[in-house]
Parts: sequence; C-alpha cells; structure tokens
Amino acid sequence: MTLFSRYGGRRRKLAPVLEEGPRRVIMTRQEGESMLIAASRSTDLEKKKMATASIFVSSSSSRYSLSNFGFFHYVVISLFLSTIVCFNHIILHLVRHKDPDTSQDRLTMKIIFNDKAYFRHGKFRALTSEHVVGDRKKVRMLLEEVSALVPEWVQNYILPDTLLHKLRNHDSIVFEGVHGQNPKLVNVLGRLNRHIQTLDLVTGKQWDVRTENVLDPGGKAVDDLNHVYSVVVDSLEPNGPQEIWLPCGFHNDKVNAEVSTSYVRIINTADMSIRVGPKLPVAGGACCAKALRIIPGEPMMVCSFAGTHGTHNEGIFLPNTQCYDRLRERWWYPFGKLPYGFDHGNVAVIPAGICNKMDSAKVVLFNFRKRSYETSLIPEILAHDLPESGWTVKELEGLSSNVTGSWYTYYSPIMQNVTTLGDPLDPDNIESARDASGVVMANNGRTILNFFGVYYTKLEKKFRKVGFSMIRSFDVCDKKWSLVSDTGIKSFALQTTASEVLQVAFTCGGEAFETGKTHGTCFAHRFPNMTLHNPHFTHLWEPKSAS
Repeated sequence: MTLFSRYGGRRRKLAPVLEEGPRRVIMTRQEGESMLIAASRSTDLEKKKMATASIFVSSSSSRYSLSNFGFFHYVVISLFLSTIVCFNHIILHLVRHKDPDTSQDRLTMKIIFNDKAYFRHGKFRALTSEHVVGDRKKVRMLLEEVSALVPEWVQNYILPDTLLHKLRNHDSIVFEGVHGQNPKLVNVLGRLNRHIQTLDLVTGKQWDVRTENVLDPGGKAVDDLNHVYSVVVDSLEPNGPQEIWLPCGFHNDKVNAEVSTSYVRIINTADMSIRVGPKLPVAGGACCAKALRIIPGEPMMVCSFAGTHGTHNEGIFLPNTQCYDRLRERWWYPFGKLPYGFDHGNVAVIPAGICNKMDSAKVVLFNFRKRSYETSLIPEILAHDLPESGWTVKELEGLSSNVTGSWYTYYSPIMQNVTTLGDPLDPDNIESARDASGVVMANNGRTILNFFGVYYTKLEKKFRKVGFSMIRSFDVCDKKWSLVSDTGIKSFALQTTASEVLQVAFTCGGEAFETGKTHGTCFAHRFPNMTLHNPHFTHLWEPKSAS
C-alpha cells in the first residue's frame, strides 16, 4: 500500500472579485470578521445613491439654466455636479467594502459563526442574490436584482478556498470534538477524485491522502469509488481510531459506464488510509446508509438501503436492505426487503415521541429514483418503525433478506391532500420529486433539511431534467414541505453535512446543472432559527436494554 499525502495552504483573497457568469449574476464580497451586510442593505445603499444624485440634479435644474448663464457656466456646473456624484459613488463603495470593525453603521450587520472558525476572519463570499458560480467562472451582481426569496435569517456562503480536487458523487463528514481537535470537514472519494480531502474549519488549512496500489479481491482499486454513502463508527479496538465505512459505490469515473462494487471500503481516520472490508450480499452503488444500534448495548451496525446492481445506467434497482454486525462479522436483515428498488436516495431517523409520546422512532427513506433517469412521479417517503428495545440475536436469526419488511408510506402529497403539485419540471416546486441531494436533520429530529437535487422525466421519448437550487424543509409532524432558502445555484450529485459546534451545514462539490461540470467549492449554510445536528455523530435513536 502506498499513501500519498499533500498539504495545501489556503489562498487569501484580499479584495472582492467581481466576475461574470454564463446566465445569472451575483456579487461576491469578502466579509471581514465574517459579518454580513444584509441583502436589503445593498438595495438601500443604491436607493440612497440614486436619491442623492437626483437631489443634486433637481436642485441644480431649479436654480440654473442656459437662459441665465452662458455655456461656460453650464460646463462648470456640470463638471461640479459630476464630481459630486462620482465622489458620492466612491464614498458609497468605501462604505460597502470597508472593514466592518471600523464601520459606524453596526445596525446593518450581523455577527455569525463561532469565533474560532477560520471563516470568522473574512474568508467568505456573501451570496445575496441569484447567481451562477462555476469554477474559475466570473460572477457579478446587478444591485437591483437582489433576491427576495431568501429570508433575512438564512445565510448561504461559498468558501473562498477551492478544494484540492473537484468531486461529485462523494460524501462529506464533519469530525468535531475528537480529543480537543479543531472541527474538520472531510470529503470522501467520489467521481474524478481518488483522495480523502480534509479541511480544518478553524485554520482553513487543507490536505489530502491517497491510498494507491491496493486492490480488492475483485481486482478493483480501493480508491476508485463514487456514489458512496458514509457511515462513521467507533473502532472495536480499545482507544482505536474511528472508521468510515462505505457500504456501496460504483467503480469508473465515466458517466453511465460505472460498475457497482462488491466490497465495502473502510477508512482509518487516524491516517485516512483505505482498506478492503467485507463482501456485500449484493454488489451495489448509490445506496443510502446509516449507523444504527440494532442490538442494545452492542456497537453500531452499518446499515445500507437500496442501490443499483450492475451499471449506473442500465443496472437493477435493488430493494435490498442489510446491516453488518462488526462483532459477529456477518450481515443481518432487520428491515427485510423494500416495497420496490431505488437508488440515489437519502436516509434519516425520526426519534421516538417527537410528535406524540406514543410514536415509535422511525428510519425514513426519500429523495430517490425508481427508474433510470426517471424519478418517481409521487415524491413519497418510506418509513420503518424502530422497536423500542431493538432486536435480539434470536429475532435477527429469524429474519430473511427475501421477505418484505414492515415498510409503509409515511408521506405522499396524495395522503396529505396536496392538490397543488404543480409542474414537476418547475425548479421552484417544493413538492417535486428529486434525487442525488443532501440532507441534514435539525430541531431534535423535528425538521429535515433538504439541499439541491435533480429531477428526471421522459416526455415524448426524450429525457428531460430540472435542477434545484432551493433548500427546503420537511416538518415530520405536520408532514409538510416548506421553502427555506434559495442558493441560486442548481446542483446535484452531492451530500450535505453539518457541524454542531459551529451550527453550520456544508455542501461540497457536486455537478453544476447548467454546465455539467464538477464543482470544486463548498457551500456553507447557516440557519440561526434552527438547531442543526451532525448526521454522522448525533444518533436520534438508541434502543433500550430489555433488562
């Protein structure tokens, strides 16, 4: 095995750069001390600027005219007025870009994020309007087109430092609270990426590690894996490092030529090296996965749901579910078969009693496609209740992978009498089905936040798709989707994670909907009115011991 590691310093951007994108426009701005001038402030400043100019013009036109003064006087007055307007513009520019620490207009600014985060020190670009950001593409802003869709309390940003490697069809994890270390954002493999990339969220430093020359028993390189879903578990060895398990994925970077993996990958977080794990019951890629404590008092199991067997484009959609018991080194099937196969989905856990005291905890599956490049016409959420006391070994021994489990439809627009489904190809339709999107839980499991995504359909024998730039939320009790924010960037083939320490969600990489190119940047999302949970470390269900 060969480990390749590279340390990358962050690039400093000392001044805002206004660049042009292919379709929409935005302003990017360095915010010293990570303070954000509200989007409405830009409009107010522009209005003041125009109002000031109009005052000068109106007052001058009422006092002076060509009939009272000669041409020379007219030229002098015109130059004088032009100088005032230009001076006003310069002052306005300085006010807009000066260090917030010295700003006298403190009421227009908001202090955000934890003091120790590296982006606390002006390392962010503010996104205050609709925009398109492509790697190395220029972006600019029309001040009169500030987005009215983004609530004042929602803040979306793009980290100023690009990743060391562009990536999509990967996974993202935030490690925090480990031996007093800084929170770290880790991006795992993915299409076009053979590295485990790490970003220190306090210092902003980046580095990557690659495991080369290691093959699984099927002859596939361990670092060649995309469409992954990460599960973080504690080591079974005392004081051993945590591990990242990848229970599904595809080999090959070429779109629609991928082949599903037959073996789990395991990443040692001490050095980010990759090794081969157990063989999968069925080879699959694009599954969704979760760490669940199936047997009370025992280590977490690695549970995976659905996926595709074979090629990405023409493979079989799997209805399989399975959980790997690391103690006994075997697979169990506590959830049985799904009602149908799917891939590119998301998984989350709804805790017990969140809506009613008698409600069981649930594992829910959603945001998936049931046919190749054709999303389900009904954007439903599947659920399976989690028993209060988990399972026993004897109970697990009696469960088969071939028997359909106790799955049921937790939500569908029809069940909720949603009569305004709208056009599924409308990018602003919050009810529209989607897949390949990101998910983070919030508010003790009451809220599911859903980021980006894509919808495919087949009309008149032609495939059509729509990308989503929105962030929407699902209230698990009211069973209702709501629009939270719109980032302005349509993207998919990504995952979202969150830091509980910083209370910030992160979405890295992904595929740009408009261009098909792979992103090399990371979003950061903050929702001050919500409490975010780290999806890999906050477990919203713990079975009670039978004793």
